[in-house]
Amino acid sequence: MLKCLLIAVLLLATNLSNGQSADSLTFLNVDPAALSAKYNFPLPGEVLKLRQQLALTALQVSRLNDINKTLLLKRAETTISHARNEHVLDSMFRTRRLNEGSIIFYTNRYGLYQGELRGALLIACYNTRQVLTAAQLAKFAQLQKP
Repeated sequence: MLKCLLIAVLLLATNLSNGQSADSLTFLNVDPAALSAKYNFPLPGEVLKLRQQLALTALQVSRLNDINKTLLLKRAETTISHARNEHVLDSMFRTRRLNEGSIIFYTNRYGLYQGELRGALLIACYNTRQVLTAAQLAKFAQLQKP
């Protein structure tokens, strides 16, 4: 179990040390960019990338960094939970100590983790929108058009 958790944490640390924000990572079939585009709410990392063009204040940058950090923590939490769940399922099948109920219980948890991450993404998008002014939101939408 410890090996599985270490691998999950190392993968996450590698992705984050390469400068990726939570916005650019897809986990459990939750695509942050698709959610953002669907609801027309900006992701904190995308806004932070355009901080100069949007003329963000120091307070706005600070709040957006906090929102992004919270999103990264939730992603790390769900990654570790997912790894633990996988380990339990593997162990149950390897030792043949399982029944239908336990299989259903552990496979249903995948939906829980996906829902948690989706909720965190939507909250981050909502909070990001609350930080920006109407003019900044309009400028952001204009900069996002191809």
